[in-house]
Amino acid sequence: MDELRRKGLAKMNEVYGWEMPDMPGEYFALTVDHLFGTIWSRPGLSMRDRRICFSACSPPRAWKS
Repeated sequence: MDELRRKGLAKMNEVYGWEMPDMPGEYFALTVDHLFGTIWSRPGLSMRDRRICFSACSPPRAWKS
């Protein structure tokens, strides 16, 4: 396991609050390596601020297109 995957899994575990195992697949790799290993791990925003940004950009499921 490379450093980016370790960093991504650690951040993913912090965000979700449970232990996520490393899994196969391109989608999982993209999610862990890029989303959590790069984006959620960037300096500059607190976890609270990141969650607020994510919530503001994510429409509720009840919204209809």
